[in-house]
Amino acid sequence: MTAQNPFGEFRKECETALRYALKKTIPEIKLDILSFSKPPNPEFGQLASSLCFELARSLARSPWFWQNSW
Repeated sequence: MTAQNPFGEFRKECETALRYALKKTIPEIKLDILSFSKPPNPEFGQLASSLCFELARSLARSPWFWQNSW
């Protein structure tokens, strides 16, 4: 049987993976909402997140620090 909304399931799996990674790497950070969007260019993938900007705001650091440290 196939899923009703495979992209919705993909989005949920991505959210779960990001929350797990955050919990393991920066346990003191608690983000209520992880925002996802469709990338402006299909070559960038199927799903984008602004996580680096949300972390930067929470920790008062440059977003470029987070993008380059993974």
